[in-house]
This record gives sequence, C-alpha cells and structure tokens, in this order.
Amino acid sequence: MRRALVCLAAAGLASSAGAQPRVPVPLIAAEGYGPCSTAVVRDLDGAGAFLAVRSGPSARHRSLARLANGANVFACVRRGNWFGIVFAPESGRMDCGVLQPRRVNAFYSGPCRSGWVHERYLGGYADWVSP
Repeated sequence: MRRALVCLAAAGLASSAGAQPRVPVPLIAAEGYGPCSTAVVRDLDGAGAFLAVRSGPSARHRSLARLANGANVFACVRRGNWFGIVFAPESGRMDCGVLQPRRVNAFYSGPCRSGWVHERYLGGYADWVSP
C-alpha cells in the first residue's frame, strides 16, 4: 500500500483536496552549490501572453499553471529543451528551499509549486544547471 502511494505521488497523481499535485522535479546534489539557479520568465509575445507550467517535460503534458513575463522562478534540472522549475505560489514571494546545498539527490517536496517549462522562455539561469 505504501509503495502504491509513493508511486502515485512520484507520478504527480496523489493530491489532497484543493492542493496541487506534486510534480517530480529532481534536485541534484552538487558540492558547494544549491540544486537550483534563479531564473526569470522572458520573451513571451503580446499582452496577456503566458508560459504554461506543465506536469512533465513536453508540450503533451497537462498544463498546471501560467507564468507571465518577469516571473521569478528557480531552474533546477534540464531535460532536452525543458527545465524542471520550482516557483512560489501566486500569493507572494517565499523561500522555496532550493538554493541551499544538498547532500543527496531527491525530488522537490517543499512549500512551493513545481513543474516543467520550455527553455525558450527562461533566462538568467546559471549554466551549471544539470542536463
């Protein structure tokens, strides 16, 4: 039973009432570095344009949230043309806990939201974000 719940949570399918499902975004341990870099959403065309935050690293995955130009996020991992990101909920800025060094690899499970965005609309991240 516990194994089934862990599998559901890792797949982003388990959620409590009103909560967003957990999206698996890996945090990679690196000596002396936090697992994520600060980044910003950019280059969206037109007023009202938004960047879809998806449940996985492709346009075929379901959209979970929308971010506008200038939104601050944390870029944590890169898979091809997609970044796994962590971002504060719309209610305001918050410490998502992804800038402190880690000793082990893990999936993000902190207080903020997570998901995947296309690299074309993300800028200002450190070039060491793991491929």
